[in-house]
Amino acid sequence: MIATRHEAELDSEVEVGFECPACGAAGRAVVHAEGLGSAMSIVGIGEDTARRVALEEARADAKREAKTTIALARCPSCRRRSLAARVRFVLPVLLGTFLLLAAAVACVAVLGGWIATGLAILLALTAVGFAGRQFQRLTHTERFIRRIDILTPAIPRATALLKAAPRVEVVPPGDDPRLLR
Repeated sequence: MIATRHEAELDSEVEVGFECPACGAAGRAVVHAEGLGSAMSIVGIGEDTARRVALEEARADAKREAKTTIALARCPSCRRRSLAARVRFVLPVLLGTFLLLAAAVACVAVLGGWIATGLAILLALTAVGFAGRQFQRLTHTERFIRRIDILTPAIPRATALLKAAPRVEVVPPGDDPRLLR
């Protein structure tokens, strides 16, 4: 072999910051995350460096995973989820599921026969498994959060009125006030 592939798999607790777009609460959270990394070395040269690069890549992947998880979680203050984070998560999942199902249909349509049907079934099952796993990650996000510390409390936001409030005309005593438009 000329090249050696070094892989690192990291299963750790990662500390990340969060800010609720709905209420403004902010703080730090400790999230359980997994990360994968890999690097190549050539004929025993730079093996230590390749191992270190693979581990750094796994740490970066775990941090990215933790940020996604905390963005999908409910805010501890207002109990709302970020719509933007859900959309950023769901769109690639839908696209990936659609592409796997399209590949399954294309196998049957283009190749035909028993082998293509078996491959199509395998691709369809992969698509269902992928979508199910991602849906479970979306709905059970709080399982991965170990601790949340709110550093900045929620700030109430002012709401602007879309319509002007009705005015009341001052009239002499004994008459009924009427609303002006």
